[in-house]
Amino acid sequence: MKRSFLELLRCPYCGSIFELSEVIETYGSEIIAGCLKCECNSFPILEGIPIIFNNSVNKYILKCLINGDIKTAFALAINGYSNDICRVADFISSKPSRSYFKKLIIKSFSYLYRDKCEFYSDNSKYFWDILGPGLYEDYLRHRFSCQTFWTLYPFIPIIQKKKQLILDLCCGCGHASFVISNYVNPDELVCVDADFRNLYLAKKYFSKGEFININANEQLPFKNHIFSSVIMMDAFHYIHAKSLLSKELYRIAESDGNIILLHIHNSLMENVAAGIPINPSNLKNLFKDSSIKILPEEKIIQDFIHNSRLNLIEDYADEDLTSSNLILIKSPYAEEFSELWDKINPRENNLIINPIYKIRSKNENKILLELEFPSEYFRREYPITESFLVHDYELDLNNLDSALIGNLIRKFILINVPKKYIDNNLYKI
Repeated sequence: MKRSFLELLRCPYCGSIFELSEVIETYGSEIIAGCLKCECNSFPILEGIPIIFNNSVNKYILKCLINGDIKTAFALAINGYSNDICRVADFISSKPSRSYFKKLIIKSFSYLYRDKCEFYSDNSKYFWDILGPGLYEDYLRHRFSCQTFWTLYPFIPIIQKKKQLILDLCCGCGHASFVISNYVNPDELVCVDADFRNLYLAKKYFSKGEFININANEQLPFKNHIFSSVIMMDAFHYIHAKSLLSKELYRIAESDGNIILLHIHNSLMENVAAGIPINPSNLKNLFKDSSIKILPEEKIIQDFIHNSRLNLIEDYADEDLTSSNLILIKSPYAEEFSELWDKINPRENNLIINPIYKIRSKNENKILLELEFPSEYFRREYPITESFLVHDYELDLNNLDSALIGNLIRKFILINVPKKYIDNNLYKI
């Protein structure tokens, strides 16, 4: 975290500005470990990430940092059960005669995660390999391969027009942040998530910017009207306090800035991993702004992948929105964008074969690919992905010119990923 980042922040609990009360570790101009203080509380900075939570575990993380025990602080931060463990420790040690139990419980718990901390911080590991088994890990590995993620690409020309200060809200492990960093090249990017582990991985593997660990169900720790664009992907349906968040988005975005909420689960249709979906009418009522447009996600994706186009002029009737997930956009650029692929140019290309394809055979001349979803659950979640991607493809390496590469990118047979995404020479071209 750079010191200048503090100029954008305010405490979400008391509204006061933050002061850097202690610096424990630095790397160049970045503060790696330290303490932020406001009028109501103190908050730790760990791995360059401010942790703005008013909960039990934060005070222990801060205490560990001050005592120089970075490993224990990191173990507490990356584990989702830490707050519950710390609450139990507080309860058990509430009587003076039992106070020694607190230190014993927390030390024992964090010790169990020391190896995991070293595993995450191992710089030789690739993102693909650092994830464990499970459906969520399948989602993270193949995030670039899916239709819900493809909704970001047609909006890149709009975001480029408002790229001074961009917020990637509920950024997860940073897939969208990577695209924003590499394709938009913002003046400054801020990445927010409620999961410290996600932010740590996003910072390590996916993008450069400022990172902050907060809960989007509460007031956001930013000053008024500072963001030129706010992006939120595949997350609004997991927010409980949707009404509060809609007001907060207006508060932190510039009056003529972009607010783009991608892949919102529609309660009028069935969704895998639905979260707390919302219907189109209630979504529009949350924002109460005539400039807000609700778009049918499926039509936007189809228009982009088949026609390289985004039409923000067209208005959609209620019946158009009943059988599709949703996109919400507030933008001063209500126009039609054509030839979008010509406008989507990354600063750096690290092209690999889409890992959703299994390589059946490979030699110096040809690679035979076959579409293979990591699970049936995954396949059911992304029907457009299955219908759009070719199921079998023979890649002729002798004719791999720029025109063919461009065509393979548009078909998502080749994808652009961070350099430390996957270490598998089979997927390199």
